[in-house]
Amino acid sequence: MKLTNIILATFAAIGVNADWCQERWVCCGHSLLNKGDYLADIRYPLQVANEATDEDHTKSSLFYCNGKHNVKTGIDFVKYCDAGKCRNRGVLYGDNCSD
Repeated sequence: MKLTNIILATFAAIGVNADWCQERWVCCGHSLLNKGDYLADIRYPLQVANEATDEDHTKSSLFYCNGKHNVKTGIDFVKYCDAGKCRNRGVLYGDNCSD
């Protein structure tokens, strides 16, 4: 019974911390959009990198969460994975581009 409580508390803590892009994580745009209202956070680094800000680029690009919690500086553009090629690898792993 106690082990179950520890596991539930761990998942609850992960859920609480998941409100913002986790520092040092690489995430697909679609992962961030599924988490919350990250559209402005995604579009700004795309613009800075001279990338398109269309739906394919916002959802299928990789972004680095640098921990600054700021729309203009909190998420960095890493690369565009091609439409539908950005792969969500789950809670404990960073996302990546599929081949």
